[in-house]
Amino acid sequence: MFRVSPLKRVFIQVWKQGHGSQCCLGVAGPRKIHCCSVLGAKDLSSKQNNIRCVIFDMGGVILPNPLGVFQEFEVSNNLPEGTLLNVIKDGGDKGAWASLEKGTLTSSEFVEHFGQECSDKIIESAVVKCRKPDPRIYEMCLKQLRMRPQQAVFLDDIGTNLKSAKELGIETIKVTSPDQAVQDLEKFLGLSLQGYLKGTISVPERLRFSRENLAAYLTESLNLTHPGTLPHIRLFKHGMSNPTFYLKFGDKELVLRKKPPGKLLPSAHAVDREFRVMKAMEEQRVPVPPMLGMCSDTSVLGTEFYVMGLVPGVLYLDPLLPNKSDHERHSIYTAMIDALCKIHSVDIGKADLDSFGKKDNYMKRNFSRWMKQYENSKTEEIPAMNEIIRWISENLPEKGTTTVVHGDFRLDNIIYSDKSDDVLAVIDWELSTLGDPLSDLATCCFMYYVPSRFPILPGLSDVALTQYGIPTIDQILAQYCSTRNIPPIENWNFYVIYTFFRFAAILQGVYKRATIGKQGIILYSGVLMLVSLFSFFTPVRYF
Repeated sequence: MFRVSPLKRVFIQVWKQGHGSQCCLGVAGPRKIHCCSVLGAKDLSSKQNNIRCVIFDMGGVILPNPLGVFQEFEVSNNLPEGTLLNVIKDGGDKGAWASLEKGTLTSSEFVEHFGQECSDKIIESAVVKCRKPDPRIYEMCLKQLRMRPQQAVFLDDIGTNLKSAKELGIETIKVTSPDQAVQDLEKFLGLSLQGYLKGTISVPERLRFSRENLAAYLTESLNLTHPGTLPHIRLFKHGMSNPTFYLKFGDKELVLRKKPPGKLLPSAHAVDREFRVMKAMEEQRVPVPPMLGMCSDTSVLGTEFYVMGLVPGVLYLDPLLPNKSDHERHSIYTAMIDALCKIHSVDIGKADLDSFGKKDNYMKRNFSRWMKQYENSKTEEIPAMNEIIRWISENLPEKGTTTVVHGDFRLDNIIYSDKSDDVLAVIDWELSTLGDPLSDLATCCFMYYVPSRFPILPGLSDVALTQYGIPTIDQILAQYCSTRNIPPIENWNFYVIYTFFRFAAILQGVYKRATIGKQGIILYSGVLMLVSLFSFFTPVRYF
């Protein structure tokens, strides 16, 4: 019956970032206060170092008055003032509004269910026989939260309610608009509460940068003018080698990808190369996000970065594609291979990428790179790894074609339309170069050779593919060769074994850098599982 205001979404964000703590808010009608804390003391980075819980009034803060919603709708749709109220009156007891009110939930039940969904503590005036601004209701709230007044901040749109709370020692915020309230709350909590997007988190302290500098760059260099506006910034969970950020700047939704801070290897995290190849792919009509600008001036945000447009869509992290039909799964896999063929069919000269990488001995150079990385990150001798290194060095292809290669082409680096099976964008070009296209294809097909229980990257080797509508590996290879008009691949198993080795080397390197604990155990178990699978892909079996 009510449209939820932007502050309700903010409230949910506070709750999600609460590390298991509690929060507090109140509702209109039967007066209630709902409570939940925001941060544990050790995690608190707010300006008010003692703030550990937030208290919201509901009416006028979380839920707007429905009359205001009616008025907004009438204005936005050029309807005469009072149109909706007249419709409700004319409908009477049998009208749509009355029917809604006679549904499975009464308004009070709705309020209660909503409060329970969002809150840990509820204080109802009708139950405790006390209402704001009586200081006793705040004392009851603090008692249930087990908090002192100095550890709480209270939001309300009525000054008398705030005054009595402040007299108890509770910090207060007068709500005049959703934007103002959220901005004030951000100052208290030290959290980014605006611009929420699924799959993102608040930016950790170590990755934060100047919003003012970023706003100046967006305005002056990219001509994205939003006077007096600072961008809202959040960090994507996916793609952490080069930190990737979601930006909401006025009505623009953007993505910023930058070098991480700290001391880096000279050739590592080359975001300028990423921007160059993605811009070239965009001009060659390969599906990538719209590329907007590259900034090499490290004084702006501390490291080099580039900005691209946000591509709304879906990332599929599970190769089984749950909740999809057999036909949809088949179409998604087919579209994936079509996108890869587009990349490999780009004319290097026309794309102005002749200098993007060396054009000969790619597999030999790539193997040497990963072998050295593995040796440098090795924590113990693994005989199977030593054997596979020897075998690969003896079976490197003597020749091969050269194309643009993505370097990490996988299902979870593709953004699909949420309304169809179309590929909207291929992302994460950090490892792109000029090289052997079959290495890309093997990376893409790696999931076919590892089981669904495989750590980090679940696979399909123990799945009955035909029962899910997923193409078999033979069908994938046939589609690739047919689309690119090349003969069948004679030494496919070399590329499979090489890809196993490369992923094991990557996991070994990450494991060595990881803090010993659960994450390290998971990563190392991935290395050991790959090694055990090496014994299955032996030269005796395939060659």
